[in-house]
Amino acid sequence: MNPLARRSHSSDRPGPSGLAGRSGRPGRSGSVLVRQRYACAYEEGPRPIPPTPPALRLARPVLAPATVRACAITQEPVLALTYDDGPDPATTIPVLDALARRHVRATFFVLAEQVLAHPGVLRRIVTDGHEVALHGFDHTRLTTLPFAQAIGSIRRARDIVEEVAQHRVRLFRPAYGAQTPQLAVATRALGLDVVLWSAWARDWTDEPTQVLLDRAIGAAHPGGIMLLHDASVGVSGYRGRGAVGEPGAGALPGAGALPGAGVEPGAGGEPGAGGATGVGGEPGASRVLPTFDRGALTGGLIDELRSRGYRFPTVSGLAQLAPVGRMVWFERAPA
Repeated sequence: MNPLARRSHSSDRPGPSGLAGRSGRPGRSGSVLVRQRYACAYEEGPRPIPPTPPALRLARPVLAPATVRACAITQEPVLALTYDDGPDPATTIPVLDALARRHVRATFFVLAEQVLAHPGVLRRIVTDGHEVALHGFDHTRLTTLPFAQAIGSIRRARDIVEEVAQHRVRLFRPAYGAQTPQLAVATRALGLDVVLWSAWARDWTDEPTQVLLDRAIGAAHPGGIMLLHDASVGVSGYRGRGAVGEPGAGALPGAGALPGAGVEPGAGGEPGAGGATGVGGEPGASRVLPTFDRGALTGGLIDELRSRGYRFPTVSGLAQLAPVGRMVWFERAPA
């Protein structure tokens, strides 16, 4: 038996009738190119599905290699919960406990360095039936590294995570969402699909649990991918370079020159782009570690949204329910 045999991580309840294919790739539903102004309305909540502009349809063959998965295109009440920066026993376990009590599966974008430090927590993630995805080796902004070093880091990190998890890793979310067109194409060539988000709680900030919960509930929308964190690596500046603030601080990202579109609204990424300067000159950055209850945030979010009819597939499961919303997303080169 292949030691990296795949398993389904798709259903929001354990059982054989999962929603996702086993590859982590979009299923029969296909994909649709969307503009950043749709996917990047991170706190807008439910939103009308816009038609795909003709320019995007025509440019799809050229743009496709540089696109990322951002959401699903549907009005069905489904939402994928995703967690970055773990595993960390102090903060990941409460999240796992909250998910287990509610029979919900999520997608965990893990850091290989954290996996090496806490392999047992990753094994718990796998045992509980969650989807394991890659966030990198550490929280370094890959666009600050030479191309070969960045790709080598991704490959090394994937190998580590697969070895510990004993499952294939098919999804990747770069730290801060930062990538160049060249990194986007090379990452796809490695067999990794880049996944970003379309809603968030801004849980890298030190705010009361209820404030974060209200924001996350308001941000949720049908077909959304919710950005959450089960650790504070990116917030604390862990390993330093590029890891202060969370995520996308600074120049992130430029939409490039979409035909007829220019640089679209919402291209400032996460968080507070264009706003006040934080630590290290990055907008929204902070060295204050969050102290909120991550388990309570997860549990409260599921309970409220479930009362509104929401289901919670993994990212791969979401792709089996509706077309994947993809957008062009990369960081401008410094002027």
